[in-house]
Amino acid sequence: METNMKIFTVVTIFFLTTSSMFAQLSFNANAAGNILPALCITKATGILADLSFGDIVPGATNAASVAITADAAGTRSNGDGNATLVTSNIGHSAKFNIAGIQGTTVNLALSQAEITLSDGSGHTMGCTLVLSSSTSEITGGSAIVYVGGTLFIAANQAVGHYTQMFNLTAQY
Repeated sequence: METNMKIFTVVTIFFLTTSSMFAQLSFNANAAGNILPALCITKATGILADLSFGDIVPGATNAASVAITADAAGTRSNGDGNATLVTSNIGHSAKFNIAGIQGTTVNLALSQAEITLSDGSGHTMGCTLVLSSSTSEITGGSAIVYVGGTLFIAANQAVGHYTQMFNLTAQY
């Protein structure tokens, strides 16, 4: 028993003297997060705010396509020459302003790349939409984004005013 007690004492002393050699180290770190203001998207005001393909006279026998560029000029073109573009209403691209944090990059997307315009009386036309860019940098407190597209017109398309809403989303 005396031998066991000596062994116990030696083992206890060993653990007490070596436990500091195996002590844990610890370090501090910070947790942080930045709260940014929400982006604000506004459609430009006035007549040049919405995407407009202008006034078009469809061809009698052939389908046609009319395009508007996704830029400040919003240039209209007669894709295949099968429609008459009336010059008194030449159309324009849609213009959006995005306000956010100076120097940040914003990712942009359309809810749909293809939409169908309707005159409300059962007549429709297909349309593909195009963004001026899929990203934009906020400079001077805002960024400007344009939406253009191509309108597909059937031969002898029914006369009417055709519309369809679309959505632009932006995120940091």
